[in-house]
Amino acid sequence: LMIRRPPRSTPKPSSAASDVYKRQTNKQGFRGNKIVKNETILMTAGCSHTYGIGVRDNEVWGSKLAEQLDMYHINVGVGGIGCDSVVLIVKQFFEVNT
Repeated sequence: LMIRRPPRSTPKPSSAASDVYKRQTNKQGFRGNKIVKNETILMTAGCSHTYGIGVRDNEVWGSKLAEQLDMYHINVGVGGIGCDSVVLIVKQFFEVNT
């Protein structure tokens, strides 16, 4: 049995809220800052709440926390995933970036 996910579609924002849907992604496809080796990194991983669906880049909770802690933020959140996928993403992230 093969289950296919429907193609993702981005909601069309109203002109007043169009900047809400603008977001920056890095070379690896994650939202936000490029991945760099730095001593003061805060990496957040999780579902759409971590990714920040519907909010600006600077409004993502990880970004706000990193700002408060004066740390560089890397967001590896992905919308629509569960805990098992989060663990695999974090594991792969460290295998590739260390």
